[in-house]
Amino acid sequence: MKPKVIAFLNSYAGRVSGGDIRFTEIARRMNDLDKIIVTSLLGKRFCEDKGLDAKYLITTKEKRVENVLLAYCKRMVLALFLKIPAKPCDILYSTSDFLLDVLPAFVHGVKSKNAWVANIYHIIPPPIQRPGPFITNFVSFLAQRLSFQLIKRRSDLIFVLNKGIVDQLAKLGFPKDKIYVTGAGVDLAHINQIPKIKEAEYDACFMGRLHPSKGIFDLIEIWKPVASKRGSSRLAIIYAGSEDLELALIERIREKNLESNVFMLPVTGDDALQTVKSGKIFIFPSHEEGWGIAVCEAMACGLPVVLYDLPVYREIFTQGIITVPLNDTKRFSTEVIDLLEDDEKRLALGEKAKAQASRYDWDNVARRELSLLKNI
Repeated sequence: MKPKVIAFLNSYAGRVSGGDIRFTEIARRMNDLDKIIVTSLLGKRFCEDKGLDAKYLITTKEKRVENVLLAYCKRMVLALFLKIPAKPCDILYSTSDFLLDVLPAFVHGVKSKNAWVANIYHIIPPPIQRPGPFITNFVSFLAQRLSFQLIKRRSDLIFVLNKGIVDQLAKLGFPKDKIYVTGAGVDLAHINQIPKIKEAEYDACFMGRLHPSKGIFDLIEIWKPVASKRGSSRLAIIYAGSEDLELALIERIREKNLESNVFMLPVTGDDALQTVKSGKIFIFPSHEEGWGIAVCEAMACGLPVVLYDLPVYREIFTQGIITVPLNDTKRFSTEVIDLLEDDEKRLALGEKAKAQASRYDWDNVARRELSLLKNI
């Protein structure tokens, strides 16, 4: 009988994150292992939609998450008391560093003595250094630090996305010999199969979940000068996220009189990627990233990318991008206008972006993780 990976994916709340995508893309390629996934009914449907063949232990069955904190607390408690059929050779796997994925893995690991693999995608900065409501940021920061204490105490392996996280964790007291950079990727073959619209429909696209740390309000500040210089310029915001932030962003668009220039598109999957392919450039003013899956997907679509100069990008993306200083929306706008007015530069940068993306494929990431899991 094949060994099992028992994965905790309780943090999925209907808004797809890079970590959710990463887990499903890797897990569905691990044919040498059986999978049991501890998740909500929403998480089960997400995994099945991504083609992940597994057995599921369901925590909560809500069809929609209205109160994220309440749903997370319920899922965490239920996961703690589930009967998990683990044998000595099986591996516990927390798919994120969210406390509701980490605490159940920790507790069940203490009970069963199974090996535990933890994932840490990025280090949440102190609340005052992060965009968004202070209380929300404070709770997120505190919960992650508690997760870190549990991971340090008992995990056997820690998977991270980049070398910078290794150094940050070492400063927080994590043993470096447990940490492995496994990275992320994109489904290049699938992206190449998505047809490209011959005539560009949008001058620029953004794709990501709605969260202040993703720079969603920076998008509007960036696009106002672009629209002033190029009156008909069109920005597509491809998104998933909370209704409150959606309404706040729509209101900001109205305040700046950009209703005919900025378009909110709640599409996912192939529809989202086809929309990206209908754009000329990709803009991504995120304030913090662990890797940048959306960036790499856009590059695989052949789009040059303008983004803030985060350390992680210097490690992963060496060409096909233009970086600007963090929070400098004026410089950001200038770079966007420059690309839109120079087709030769834009197309050449797009070719470099596509070449850069070709280095990152989920098959390679899955092989790397599988090798590490088999050698615990």
